Amino acid sequence: MLPEQNIVRMLFGTLYGQSVTVKARVATEMIGPVGPFVATYGNGRPRPLGVVLFDLPMAAISSSALTRIPPMTVADAIKNNALNEMMEENFSEVMNLCSRLLGRSDGPAVRFEHSYSSPAVAPDAVRDIIKEPLLRDDWEITVPGYGSGGIAIMSRRIGE
Repeated sequence: MLPEQNIVRMLFGTLYGQSVTVKARVATEMIGPVGPFVATYGNGRPRPLGVVLFDLPMAAISSSALTRIPPMTVADAIKNNALNEMMEENFSEVMNLCSRLLGRSDGPAVRFEHSYSSPAVAPDAVRDIIKEPLLRDDWEITVPGYGSGGIAIMSRRIGE
């Protein structure tokens, strides 16, 4: 089971210490000049339990808002199609904390396992989830002062 909208809002709001807006959006391939960034989550088994995709704006916004990097840095990252070094470090922490989006209180512990710069460089098991997820929710997240970006939360297996 994937998280409900209020869980996504609470996680990201807690990360940034402010209210965020979370809206459902139509599933999209999230194709852009970069990414989407791919984070995989699992419980130590060979195949991942789930995947979260982040478009470039969301990667830039989430990594900047985490440690209050000035918002103009988000625009620079989008213009340059790349996160700077500090944003990359912060984004690793964001991906780690997003493990809570795929875990369940009555299920096995789920942890962040790997990240990839795009689905094209991810292993087959990850691309399989992206191509044919059992469950998928797409969200647009707006962080005041930083802007809006998208994530897609996908799961192939339930309750493992």
